[in-house]
Amino acid sequence: MIVQLKPELFVYTPKGEGMAWLITDYGIEHNKVWTVALRDGQVMDFCQRDITRPENLTYGINEPNNPERKSYYVY
Repeated sequence: MIVQLKPELFVYTPKGEGMAWLITDYGIEHNKVWTVALRDGQVMDFCQRDITRPENLTYGINEPNNPERKSYYVY
């Protein structure tokens, strides 16, 4: 399923800030994929766990805490 966001959502990504405009859900066995237009003009897809939202004091949303990434793989 593909959902187009109207209006677009401002997000932070590992590649910088951008506007998310599509979310693709491939099912329960996969993470959602966010399609983001970055400030430098690139359009890239990001995994759900790589997307964070900005601070919004109007709604009482504080700056997000970025938890340390833990490896999901066992070596």
